[in-house]
Amino acid sequence: MHHQSIALSGICLTMVALFGCAPDTEEPVHRQTWCVTDSAMDRQTRHRAVTGVMDLMKTTVIEDGSIVLLNRFTLTDADRNLFQIRPDGRVAKWEFSCSDPFDVRKVMTFSEGGIEYVVETFSTVERSDVAQRAQMVRVSVLGDDGAVGRFHVMNKVDGEPVDLLADLSARSARLIVPPENPAAFQAAKGAFIVPASAAAQDCELLGGVLECRFQIGPDQSVAFDLQIVPGTEEDLPRDQQDRVTFDRDAALAGEQAALKAFMDRLPNLSLPDQWHVFAFYSSAWLINIFRDSFDDLFLVKPGAFEYNSFWNRDAAFITRTMDLLGLHERAEESMRVFWRRPLPDVVNSQGTWGATIEQKSDGRWECPNHEWDGQGQVTWALVSHYRFTRDSGFLEDAYPAIALAMDWMIDNIERRPSGHNLLPSGYGETLDTWNYVLLHNYWGVLGLDEAAWLAAEAGRPEDSALWGAQADQFRLWVRQAALDAYVGDSESGYIASAVGTESKRAWGSIRTVFPPRIMDPLSPEVGNTFEWLWKNRAQDQYRFEDDGNRIWTYMAAEWSQALLIRGEWERAWTLMNGFRAQASPVFGWWEEKYLNTGKGRGDSPHGWAAADYVSWLRSMLVREVHAPLPDADAALVDPSTGVTVELLGGVPPEWYVVGSPIVFERVPTTFGRLDAMSVQTGEDGARHVVADFELHQGSTGPSMDEFGVMIRMRGAVVTEAACAEGTVEFQADGVVVRGTDHIDCTIIVDQTAS
Repeated sequence: MHHQSIALSGICLTMVALFGCAPDTEEPVHRQTWCVTDSAMDRQTRHRAVTGVMDLMKTTVIEDGSIVLLNRFTLTDADRNLFQIRPDGRVAKWEFSCSDPFDVRKVMTFSEGGIEYVVETFSTVERSDVAQRAQMVRVSVLGDDGAVGRFHVMNKVDGEPVDLLADLSARSARLIVPPENPAAFQAAKGAFIVPASAAAQDCELLGGVLECRFQIGPDQSVAFDLQIVPGTEEDLPRDQQDRVTFDRDAALAGEQAALKAFMDRLPNLSLPDQWHVFAFYSSAWLINIFRDSFDDLFLVKPGAFEYNSFWNRDAAFITRTMDLLGLHERAEESMRVFWRRPLPDVVNSQGTWGATIEQKSDGRWECPNHEWDGQGQVTWALVSHYRFTRDSGFLEDAYPAIALAMDWMIDNIERRPSGHNLLPSGYGETLDTWNYVLLHNYWGVLGLDEAAWLAAEAGRPEDSALWGAQADQFRLWVRQAALDAYVGDSESGYIASAVGTESKRAWGSIRTVFPPRIMDPLSPEVGNTFEWLWKNRAQDQYRFEDDGNRIWTYMAAEWSQALLIRGEWERAWTLMNGFRAQASPVFGWWEEKYLNTGKGRGDSPHGWAAADYVSWLRSMLVREVHAPLPDADAALVDPSTGVTVELLGGVPPEWYVVGSPIVFERVPTTFGRLDAMSVQTGEDGARHVVADFELHQGSTGPSMDEFGVMIRMRGAVVTEAACAEGTVEFQADGVVVRGTDHIDCTIIVDQTAS
């Protein structure tokens, strides 16, 4: 299993002296060889980490020593239960230790004056009649040459310390330990701290701050365990709160077992570069931590701190990524809010910026308000789920909502002042203002396309014909609008965000290629736009063109997937390395970063960024290839058109390493499942590619005669290939195998001739 092959972790390397984490039997790999540390980054603000229990609890850990317990019933910044741990009584520059995705704990360290402070924290839930939540924190202090150590535990609001008793009482949050423990120090009513290896008299309450002071000698350590329990009426009745206790070791063992069970469900991945394996699994776990449960409804959110609310577009990308990971049950649960009406108030009210979540009676998915891209995005996610699963029960549940959404879209495509038939004016992030936003319309075309395909699957030929014809016509209107929005000449320029503007936020034009398909990927207008984006990039990431001072991490991920469709794998790989350089030690990304200050914006870790990383890495290894557009110029289509799937299309030459195979197993696709793929590189440089597919059966899947696999060998020229089954066609940088679902090919390449 992949767990055993990458068991060595940054936590293990950091914590072995403290908590007895046994290192792997293999030669240890220094963590900085695969983990980017804060000291290597150009930023002034610090990353955050998240711990949690899927669907039930999430807690943000911040590198100023803050631990923030988020209430799933409350939006965004409200009702934070914030505790802060300060070494020697001051805000410290904590640094996260590199995080093993197979460990529920997050670890921060700070060293100064011969003293090392270590904070280890994880979330836990005791599942009884009422779920009881706690954040488990261990503070360890190690001596070097002998010194006096001290740390503060404080609760603060708006950055200022407040009286523990008053604040804890008002917020129903407590530090708690088993009351029968005689070593427990009572800091305030219902607030306790347990000295695990120090006397209770080492701590006292001073002005609302719990201060612990002690003498530590060379190589000695003192450890304190804290349990932070957020109490709400929904979580635990007040008359029961004082009886909540947790066994730390048992809780840790239980959460580790639950995490392993979750990881066992995911695709099996092994790469020569282990960093990407860790990032893949960490991202998969993260998007599931950001999901909140409300009976049989589940809300996926893009963040735990600033973005603890619901966006249609974020939810569409994140739920579809669950399907990419084979988590089809979780994806279906998370999509129920798209077709259920009415939604309970506690769910419906969690939309962003005052918007409500449920589909409106006229068919609109409008969260946030007046942003029409949700119509296409939600439809894309719903239809994708059916493409992956062929679940007829899901189709029956979701179809009425999709049909209603298509009615709204068709009714609202009208002649606009720009002279084009487009969706209504709305607010667009590509403009940061109101207009007839082309991005909304790109997604609208995809929604109609996908709905037409689904209607045929559902046995609704009249709907399929209507929506298909509308998609083809709407694509022509939107494409013409994009051409009319082009700013520049035949040699250079870009597709602006709306007709009649010169908005330089050209990232919306990525959607002309991916995921919607509006224009031929190799058309001059798309090529010039992508060149504009490339020349404007900063730190090998997408940079906002209008202010020039911000990079947007996960937009680089979507841009790269469009680059792969265009065959520009080297540029996509450059962006991947830039994306990697922005990662935190716990494998998370800010939504944006200011270049002049290094300050992050939004949330870190960010759920959409995590989802995009998963889909990006997957597309490098396996990518479905769409049929050409109905009126496509044969010279301008996806270079892989004519096959069903492309393998290894984004894999760089440095990943072909003798003795380090590429392995990707149990991978859902829209045409079936990639049961297993492995790539072995021989001493002679030959590459042995084996892949087994399980195709959807019947009319819903490709016939064996139609099924074709393109195996790319980027950065090399194929000189020879032999395959055990199927017919083989040679291309300069790969081979096409047709007529078999079992690929077994040995490919000889010349890397000097590429």
